[in-house]
This record gives sequence, C-alpha cells and structure tokens, in this order.
Amino acid sequence: MKFDNNGYIFPYKPHKLKIDEFELIFGSDEHRKFLLSKLFQFMVELKQITTDDVVFWIDGSFVTQKTKPNDIDVVVFVNFQYFKSKQNQLSALKESQEFVDLYYVKVFPEDHPNFHLTKLDKLDWLHFFTTDRKNKRKGFIELTI
Repeated sequence: MKFDNNGYIFPYKPHKLKIDEFELIFGSDEHRKFLLSKLFQFMVELKQITTDDVVFWIDGSFVTQKTKPNDIDVVVFVNFQYFKSKQNQLSALKESQEFVDLYYVKVFPEDHPNFHLTKLDKLDWLHFFTTDRKNKRKGFIELTI
C-alpha cells in the first residue's frame, strides 16, 4: 500500500483488498487492532442477516497513517431486497455499533427502475471518500465478504 505525503492512500481511488491484507496493513498496533475487532464483529453480525456478498468501502483516518484514529468509517452496499426485508435488523445493528461509523447503500440491479439511486449514492460516496475536508485527494479501501 502506498501513501502520499499527507498519509493518504495513493493512488486516489478505491483499493480492493482481502480481509487478511487489510488487517495486516492497518492493524499495526493495539489501538488499531481494537478498532478492527469492532469492524470484524459488525461483519460477522451482518453476515447473520444477509447471505449475499457484501461490499464495504472503508475510509476516514483509520485508512491513513494517523496514529490513533477515533473510529472506522464504513459504507456497506446491501442488496435492496435484503435491505427492505431486514431493515429493522440492519437499523438496530447500525445503532449498536461503537467505533464503526456506518452507512448503508441499497443496491438495485441495473434493470431495476431505481438503479439510478444506487448509481447516485455510489458517486456521492466516491467523491466523499476520495477528498478530505480541505479538498485534498485520497484513496480508500474496498472489501467484499
């Protein structure tokens, strides 16, 4: 993994990693391992709700070279049918998270009338996750479980 002079992932785009690679790169000390344990706990609980593959976009100070990040920022792309049928469980799971700042995006298939909503949400998060508050460019992590 490459980082720029600001400690941001470079190149400035999504970087697909496997879980073990992600843990190796970003679990460098006890504090980061603690935050990872919270993320992995969430992933286990999520997989009890949905059987589909789930894509995670991970951003924020956790995926920088910052020494003590506060939390892990995560966008979870969930099949719209699962989201609709399990909305209460997904909302409760979101509310129960500590140290994982979590957002869901409903994924509609390309032939669905609401597919444009998925595209818009994805573009919005892509822009948000590739720039910081000072409009500096950065990359982020993509995981699939």
